[in-house]
Amino acid sequence: MRVHLRTLQYPRNWPTNSSKEKGVDVEMAIEIVRSAITGAADVLIVATRDTDLVRALDLVTATTQACVELATWQGQSELKIASQPKVVRLGKTEYNRSRDTNNYA
Repeated sequence: MRVHLRTLQYPRNWPTNSSKEKGVDVEMAIEIVRSAITGAADVLIVATRDTDLVRALDLVTATTQACVELATWQGQSELKIASQPKVVRLGKTEYNRSRDTNNYA
């Protein structure tokens, strides 16, 4: 796993309106496709509900041997991609066990 830090964009009326990360979905799509086509990963477990990633996931499953699995929170809908990947539903216990407490600053 590689951590890619992105800068936050602050609106003029911050902190009333919160800051936003920009380009995270594009960075994630690029990393998913790169990992699959270079063989850096044979299984990609993607934890997101961002529909901007559907085309990247469809490309990976249609053109590589990489296996795609989706992780989502219990009670939430999952992404619909062409290959019907395995879906892992995570509850509060799994969330607490998988939290990354590293400070990347």
